[in-house]
Amino acid sequence: GSGSIQRNDFEDIKTFVNETTRMFQVGANNVRIGVVQYASAPQTEFVIGQHNQMDDLIKAISNIEQIGGGTRTGDALIYMKSLFQMASRENVPQILVVITDGKSEDEVKQAAGELRQQGITIYAIGIKEAVQQQLEEIAETRVYFVNDFDSLKNIKEGIVQNICSTNVCKNVKVDVVFLVDGSESVRSDDFQKVKDFMQSFANNVDVGLDNVRIGLLQFSSKMREEFQLDRYNTADDMGKAIQKMKQIRTGTQTGKALNLAAPYFDRPKGGRPELKQYLIVVTDGESHDSVVKPARAIRKKGVTIFAIDMLRANNSQLLEITGSQDKVFFENDFHFIQKQILFEICVFFIEFICLQVSD
Repeated sequence: GSGSIQRNDFEDIKTFVNETTRMFQVGANNVRIGVVQYASAPQTEFVIGQHNQMDDLIKAISNIEQIGGGTRTGDALIYMKSLFQMASRENVPQILVVITDGKSEDEVKQAAGELRQQGITIYAIGIKEAVQQQLEEIAETRVYFVNDFDSLKNIKEGIVQNICSTNVCKNVKVDVVFLVDGSESVRSDDFQKVKDFMQSFANNVDVGLDNVRIGLLQFSSKMREEFQLDRYNTADDMGKAIQKMKQIRTGTQTGKALNLAAPYFDRPKGGRPELKQYLIVVTDGESHDSVVKPARAIRKKGVTIFAIDMLRANNSQLLEITGSQDKVFFENDFHFIQKQILFEICVFFIEFICLQVSD
C-alpha cells in the first residue's frame, strides 16, 4: 500500500485479491483468509478467519483504503509471525502471498526465513519495479512477476493451482497406480524421464499406508508388477524402487495390461476402495489390442484414469481409456503434467476447496 502505487493500481490489487478469494471454498472449517496492508508500517485489515462468509470477505477487501508511505517489507514479514501463530490449526498449511511493486527499504531475507521455519509457505508477486533478488529472498522459487498491475489477473489461476497441488496434497488420502509402457518402442531416455516423473510425483505427496499409497505396474506384451499399493511407506524407499525398474522391451498390449491392472485397486493388492482411486497410464504407441472394455471396467469400479501420451500414442485410444479428453495429457513437460494431475487429485479430496479453478 506504499505511496509509489497509483490509486487505480491499488484498485487492481484489490480486484486481484477478490477474484483469487472467490476461487476458494471459504469457511470457518475450510479456507480462511486475512489481509495485512503495509507501507512504512504494517496494518491489519482483518485477521485470518474474521470473515468466513464470501460476501462479507469480498466487501471487507473492497473497503480497504490505501495507506501510503514507504516500503518496509521486512517489518511487514516480521509482523506476520504472530498473526499466523494465532490462526494456526493442526495439520492445516499456512500460506502467505506478498504483493509488492518496489524495492524494500529494509532487509527481507531473515524475516522470510523465520516464517518458513515456522512452517509458512511464502509466495511473492512482483510488479513493475520490484527487485527479483528480494522476491527470491522472500519466496525462494515461488516467485511471480508481472509488468503492470492489470496483468495480475493473468496469474491468479496459476497461483491457486500451485497452492492446492503443492500444499494441500500433504493431507490427501488416495490410491494411485501407475501403469507404464515399457515396450521396445520407448527410448531409454524417455523411459528414464517417466521414472523421474513418478519419483517426483511421490516426493510431492505424503506417501504412507495411512495417506497416499502408490503402486507401479509396467506393461509391454505382458504386464509386470513392480510394487503394489501397500508395498512402500516412504517416498525415499519408493523412489529407489522406481529407479531400479528395468524396461521390458517387447510389444504394446495396453488392453491386456488394463485387464490385469483392475485387481490392484482391491484390498488383497493394498487398495482402499472406500477412498478415491486413480490409474495413471503412460504410453508411447498404439495398442495392439482393444482398450475399450477393460478401461470401462476399471472406471466402473470408481477409478479415475489419466493417460499421458509420450508423443506417439493413439489419441482416440487414450480417450477410450480415460473416457474424458480433459484427462489426456501430451508429454512435452512432465513437471506441468504432474502439477495438473496432483491438482485434480487434491481438489477432489478436499471437496473442491478450489472449486472454480479449471484443470
